[in-house]
Amino acid sequence: MGETADGIVLMRATALGRVMFSQDTDMLEEAIKCMEANIYFTGVIFAPQSIGIGPCVKVLYEFATYFDLLDFENEIVYLKNYL
Repeated sequence: MGETADGIVLMRATALGRVMFSQDTDMLEEAIKCMEANIYFTGVIFAPQSIGIGPCVKVLYEFATYFDLLDFENEIVYLKNYL
């Protein structure tokens, strides 16, 4: 979905029951807009691009293992807080 607007990608992830992972600040802004407008979304896990993909995958695996989708609903999780 490379050229698809971030809001559409976020709503598609929500329709599929998936939490978004992104290193794109535009996606972060979309999640903030949803929160401000009380629009339901399944959650966004955000990591700045300065964090390599290896550490991100490790933490994402732990999230998938120990957390439920409901733990991320309407939330933005800053991955750097878990490294």
